[in-house]
Amino acid sequence: MATLLSRSAILAAPVSTKDIEIPEWGGSVRVRALSVSRRVELLDAIALNEREHSAWTIDQSKPEEEREGLTRVDLYDQSVLIALFAIVDDDNEPMFSADDYAAFGELDYATIAQIWHAQHDLGKPRSVEDVKKNSG
Repeated sequence: MATLLSRSAILAAPVSTKDIEIPEWGGSVRVRALSVSRRVELLDAIALNEREHSAWTIDQSKPEEEREGLTRVDLYDQSVLIALFAIVDDDNEPMFSADDYAAFGELDYATIAQIWHAQHDLGKPRSVEDVKKNSG
């Protein structure tokens, strides 16, 4: 029978990481599974983006003389946003936020998709051996 975890053991559980080689960038990046708090940040960024896009869309539907002149806001590509939120430094601290979204717009999408897939794979159910191997 498996060991019944204590409260402190649960709260001290590591979040899985995986280093992936990105030859196009000349090195590797560390991708971290999203913690609950990091996922909330991600969802907040998506919600804010959707509200701003909606406000811009509504403004654009008005006659030109009634518009508020809001700046155009495009919806985020969520796979790009997830890649931003998943990349961490060698201390497993986030390197990017939603504020970096535009900068990632010039990067190769296939590379971003590779990072997204690695992050997605970290969220899949795994064996105890896989968790021990991939935890920082």
